Amino acid sequence: MLNVITNFFASPEDNDADFIRLTRNILIFTLVSTLLLVLVVAITSHSRGLAVILSVLTILSVLEAVSLRLVLRGNVVPAKVVVPVALVIAITVIALSADSMHSISIVAYPLIIIIAALLQGKRSLVVTTPLAVLAIAFLGIMDIKGLTTSSMRSFTDLEDILTGMVLLAATAGILNLLIERLRAALAKAESNERLQIEANGELTSLKTSLEQRVEERTTELLKRGSELESANRQIRRRASQLEALAQVAHTVASVRDLRKLLPQIASAISENFGFYHVGVFLMDEANEYAVLSATNSEGGKKMLERKHRLLVGHEGIVGNVTSTGEPRIAMDVGHDAVFFNNPELQDTHSEMALPLKSENRIMGALDVQSTERGALQMKISRCSACLPIR
Repeated sequence: MLNVITNFFASPEDNDADFIRLTRNILIFTLVSTLLLVLVVAITSHSRGLAVILSVLTILSVLEAVSLRLVLRGNVVPAKVVVPVALVIAITVIALSADSMHSISIVAYPLIIIIAALLQGKRSLVVTTPLAVLAIAFLGIMDIKGLTTSSMRSFTDLEDILTGMVLLAATAGILNLLIERLRAALAKAESNERLQIEANGELTSLKTSLEQRVEERTTELLKRGSELESANRQIRRRASQLEALAQVAHTVASVRDLRKLLPQIASAISENFGFYHVGVFLMDEANEYAVLSATNSEGGKKMLERKHRLLVGHEGIVGNVTSTGEPRIAMDVGHDAVFFNNPELQDTHSEMALPLKSENRIMGALDVQSTERGALQMKISRCSACLPIR
């Protein structure tokens, strides 16, 4: 029987936090009201049924307190059953001990129906409402038969009973309709709120995605711009180098005297490529030494005056190049074992030497030096020859 009652009153909203909170608040309100009523009745009432009224109200308070404890533990079904029914019985006993149908206490029936509608929903129409209507009928019949102590029982007739029953039933129906409409509106509002939250979430996600795409595209464009700028610098540098080579070639083509040509070549290479020292070495007749024959720097001119020469295959990068016929580059002369440390060129940090060939014969070497480390970063093919000498 208990399981049948529990299953009848159970609903999906029983586990909802808002409904549990509502039930708890209703119980607190009814418990406080009942306790106040006990106090008022005990102080002001002098009727012969005072003991009965206080007993009923005390039992009602206990039931409400037990139901509240169960609600605080998450079990709302006892409150949904006990509280409305107990309230109807308590109000009926109080009215019966007073003026019955004409007692002010019967105005509590609509309030009980509201409480029942909130707790039981549509089930209140088949449980609490019929019980309250029967309570009105019971009070009226007791008056008509003279079984009450009401001073106004002689004014009660069947019309009063039927009117009270119809009005209470109609009130219950209207209140339930209003509460159901409010619940439907609340459910719709909650549904709209969820939809709005989902839409806001989608918009936020879309905004984040768009911001990420914009950031990625911006980064990509900046990277592409940097690449284009780097490529542009390389193109300008290549153009500058080609222009410099053209000027060197023009110098070579315009001068026929080797003694005048070599110094001009050294000066042209230094000016156009930015090397602080350029030296042109030619092989001696025995092909044992590479002799400095032209230069542009002050230190090189001092070396030229003292007839600076390097032993082929043994001294410095120039000696290595004139021996092997292969170009050689030292990005950092401090780490190159072949480098020749010349006191007139103390500022040298990188050096490159290119073989000068006439057909397959090594005629000398072009030596360029820079004050910067790694300044000579260029690829040199195995068969390159800077100046073909004929």
